[in-house]
Amino acid sequence: MRNRKTSRLVGAVILLVAAFMVVTPDAKASARKGTTETWVAGAWQATPSLFLTGAGDLPSGACRGVPYTALATLMGSFSGTWLEKSMTASCDTTQLPKHLRYHSSGKGTLSGVYFGDLSHGTLTWTGHWDGDMISGESTGVFEITGGGGDATFRCSSGHLTFAGYTTAPTSFGGWSGSWVHGCPK
Repeated sequence: MRNRKTSRLVGAVILLVAAFMVVTPDAKASARKGTTETWVAGAWQATPSLFLTGAGDLPSGACRGVPYTALATLMGSFSGTWLEKSMTASCDTTQLPKHLRYHSSGKGTLSGVYFGDLSHGTLTWTGHWDGDMISGESTGVFEITGGGGDATFRCSSGHLTFAGYTTAPTSFGGWSGSWVHGCPK
């Protein structure tokens, strides 16, 4: 029974990710910095999902202001490391044991290679995750705030969205977005 339920859940996540990746993101939220707009997409995976870096209000039995760091591998248009280095999470424990909904926000970086021209660089971003640690559903919305490295990464802005399955031991899913990059001459 457990394997069948897990198989259906994984199948549902794959369908959700596939449907999610064909939706064109709204790039209006980011101020345009560069000269070239590129559609980017791929998959992500993290094991473990995150590392707590403090307790927040956990000692009082609440789940507010819990700082954490997370590290994921991105594959697709970019191949590299997604680092959530300054994130804070809060959760709603009132619906336990059926749901453990959470919201986290903060900033971080994406460092790696863009396969369009094999350039290397780093993107900075701010954004948030929303989800349920019991069901595993998760979505993220992130604004690219800058970039550095090879010329392709400089003057970056844009909008990335993530969807997938997240539990404490593992996370995976898909991502897509609009990347504006390349400085004006």
